[in-house]
Amino acid sequence: MSRRKVNRRDFIATSGAAAASAMIVPRHVLGGQGFTAPSDIANIAVVGAGGMGASNTTQILSENLIAVADVDFDYVDRRVGPAVNRDGTPNKLHLAHAKARRYADFREMLDKEKGIDGVIIATPDHTHAVVAKAAMELKKAVYVQKPLCATVAEARMLAKLAASSGVVTQMGNQGHSREDTRLIREWIQAGLIGAVKEVHIYTDRPLGYWPQAVPRPIAEGGKMPPMPAPGSQWSQGTINNILANGMSANVVKPDALNWDLYLGPVPEIPYHPIYHPFTWRGWLDFGGGALGDMGAHLVDGPFYALGLDYPTTVEGSSTPFGGPRTNAASFPMATNVQWEFAATATRPAFKMFWYDGGLTGTAAGRASRRFQVRHRGRSVHRRREGSAGAPDVWCQAAALPGRPHGRGQEGPQDRAPRHHDARDELGQRHQGHRRDVVADRVRREARRDDAPRRRRGASRGRTQLRPAEAPVRRGQDGIHQSGRRQPVPHTALSCRLERGLRRIHPRCSLASSTT
Repeated sequence: MSRRKVNRRDFIATSGAAAASAMIVPRHVLGGQGFTAPSDIANIAVVGAGGMGASNTTQILSENLIAVADVDFDYVDRRVGPAVNRDGTPNKLHLAHAKARRYADFREMLDKEKGIDGVIIATPDHTHAVVAKAAMELKKAVYVQKPLCATVAEARMLAKLAASSGVVTQMGNQGHSREDTRLIREWIQAGLIGAVKEVHIYTDRPLGYWPQAVPRPIAEGGKMPPMPAPGSQWSQGTINNILANGMSANVVKPDALNWDLYLGPVPEIPYHPIYHPFTWRGWLDFGGGALGDMGAHLVDGPFYALGLDYPTTVEGSSTPFGGPRTNAASFPMATNVQWEFAATATRPAFKMFWYDGGLTGTAAGRASRRFQVRHRGRSVHRRREGSAGAPDVWCQAAALPGRPHGRGQEGPQDRAPRHHDARDELGQRHQGHRRDVVADRVRREARRDDAPRRRRGASRGRTQLRPAEAPVRRGQDGIHQSGRRQPVPHTALSCRLERGLRRIHPRCSLASSTT
């Protein structure tokens, strides 16, 4: 036993450390299992609480919603709903809103609410950058709904401010936060459909969702265009004038709507219900059109999976804008954009195409065959030339490697680096096995020939062949499917990542074309 002498200074230091260690105990010992300390709860404010703002708020109900800013609380209340759900359970979103303080002007909210930790911004696009800048300058973390802003200048300004302020920032793109997006990226980077040569993205927006290519309603007291005389020629301009005139009748602004605050940084525009709510997306003053609204979702998948950066060239064309040529008011009905990306060490040069407003593009229309394989290899559907309803996203790719592979037979490039997240090792093995199951199924289908198949229910004594062109029917997922199952050729395979991609967007899929 050591007989080292302990002086007074060492005794005090040792005793103090022992006392301090005895005071450090797990939180659940003091507050019980599952207890959350007040210091671990964030104070959240929401700007734009209707629409996507209501959906975003449901994801932070474990935190403390202390303030809400909106220009139309009648619309917010309709979106939030009553205090009790239809099944008799309490509406937690309603209860959270009942405790939060309300403001019409977000600037007043930021000035008075000193305890805000983070701000959710889900206003129309034209005020995203304005609100985000004000919050970040006060050192508040921000979650800004897509699209991040309305102009390139605003994007550069916010990027510089995020770097200088040091606050936590995120753009709201819910599809990117899902596991399926990361899984699709792994499949592409693992070469499951080969080297991607083209990406075609299209959406039916704005058709059936919001108006575009229409004139602005005539303001109250404005000059009404005369009706064309009998026998005169009716042009598109004549139709636009009549449309603008007809939309201007009997328009009354709701009392609960603060229209001046809604306009924000844009020029003075008379109120009209065609702008608010939701349908602001198609107007140059408030939204970004189909590409600005849906591009953040549909372009994000290929951009993330292929590791894209800036393109080398961009080319676009469209139908005419809505309104006068010298003072356009709304976005075109349909647009087509083409981006070219240079080759890198991991992928060849390729092109990406965007179509909206019902356009599908020449490449999608001329593809002689189109195949989709369900996520877990359940079934194979063949898309023949001329059939309508192509997927939102599909990739033209080179042939898959000829050798089969499965578990225990992976080559050095058969697996991509996994995204580091909260999954445990067992979950990672499960995801890798699920990807291998898809690859195995695709290759088994590839080895099948075009031999005639027995019709289901046919007698055993004879084989009944199905017609070469089975009638096309429309499936529940909005995709035209042939009436028979088709074998996949070995020279060009396509992997229909339906389950993953449709979680990103209801009509989103990925496929490869024959080469």
